[in-house]
Amino acid sequence: MYASVDSGGMYSYADFMFVRTVLDLAAAIKGGRRKRGWTQGDLARRAGVSRQWVVNVEKGKPTAEVGSVLRALTALGLTIDLVEGAPVPTGPVNLDDLLGRDDG
Repeated sequence: MYASVDSGGMYSYADFMFVRTVLDLAAAIKGGRRKRGWTQGDLARRAGVSRQWVVNVEKGKPTAEVGSVLRALTALGLTIDLVEGAPVPTGPVNLDDLLGRDDG
């Protein structure tokens, strides 16, 4: 399983962000906050966490409490959808290979 985060309501495929790592989740939270024009303090107040917690989670600190992460996502209006059966990368992704480009 892996998670995707969407912004709710009407959306296109571009509104999905696949979250496979702590840094992906950090980017989703930071992007959602910036999209709304909120400061880290704004998000902290709405999620019931400290501003320092927001700073840490946006840096990808892997020890953030799951309950606090879920409150932050809720405050941002983001949801998590778990998708079973999705391919799991086994190593670094080479975009040229993925896109079928040839160097030669």
